[in-house]
Amino acid sequence: MKHNDHDPLEVGCICAGHMEGDLNAAESRDRELRARANRRSNWLSLLGWKVSKKENDYLRTRPNMTDDETHFIIITQSQFRGYSAIIDGSYLKLWYDNKNRAKLAAFDYLWPSKMSFS
Repeated sequence: MKHNDHDPLEVGCICAGHMEGDLNAAESRDRELRARANRRSNWLSLLGWKVSKKENDYLRTRPNMTDDETHFIIITQSQFRGYSAIIDGSYLKLWYDNKNRAKLAAFDYLWPSKMSFS
């Protein structure tokens, strides 16, 4: 938690709710953060990931509770730079040393965390 008159303070969900005077809002943020973390941890093992004829991993997502769009993701490999993602036809323009990091970057691009920890 942050306050202009005090140093930042790290507290749990219940304490944060009491300190800000809105326990429901704190619990809602906690549920959202945990749900996103669970979705992200399951992202790599989704059964929908397939391998193309060019040996690129790809996935067509389905609409879900956090996004009502369908997305098409392709993980590509460069001869020199490593792995990147094409999301709905646009390159991510970032390179990673393995496929899984590129897949997680695609997840983070599509569903960025709404939490600020700075």
